[in-house]
Amino acid sequence: MFRFRSVVPALGVLAVTLVASAGTYQLKADAASSITFKAKATIGLGIPGKFSGLKVVDDGTTITLSVPANTVDTGIERRDIHAKKTLGVGKKGDTISVAVPKKELKVPADGKSDGAKVTAQVTINGQTKPVRLSYVATRTGSTYAVKGDLKLENVWANFGMEQPEMAGVTVKPEIELFTSFSIKEN
Repeated sequence: MFRFRSVVPALGVLAVTLVASAGTYQLKADAASSITFKAKATIGLGIPGKFSGLKVVDDGTTITLSVPANTVDTGIERRDIHAKKTLGVGKKGDTISVAVPKKELKVPADGKSDGAKVTAQVTINGQTKPVRLSYVATRTGSTYAVKGDLKLENVWANFGMEQPEMAGVTVKPEIELFTSFSIKEN
């Protein structure tokens, strides 16, 4: 159940992916791409997790990263069930997304790295909120390796979700999200 909260941070990682795709690029994450998150329970227990099925869409002005909420994986099936319920899977929360205006993204020169902090629109449980995210993109020829992170604060209240509780232990409302992926120029 606790790991489900980790899902929200994963979206932040997705947003980082958007940064590297500010030009004419194949918007496709490679097999080594990852979206992971880290949450904590009130007793100090760490709750790691991940999502799969990352999709990237470029509409010309905005890069949007999305992941199916039902792919949340905390390593414990019972937690995954609670996470999917909390995320609104089967109702209004089937997709978690991060959208960033292309004009805010930096594309490094060959052999260089560049990054920034940008404001992304994060959608979880059918509700969209602005969230700051950090990223660094490194270019090698026509390939861009991107790493990013974001913190979601007050995630339960901000995204209209009930705070998960099991046996008197709850997940704290702050979640960290991390991403790592590569994209290639056309």
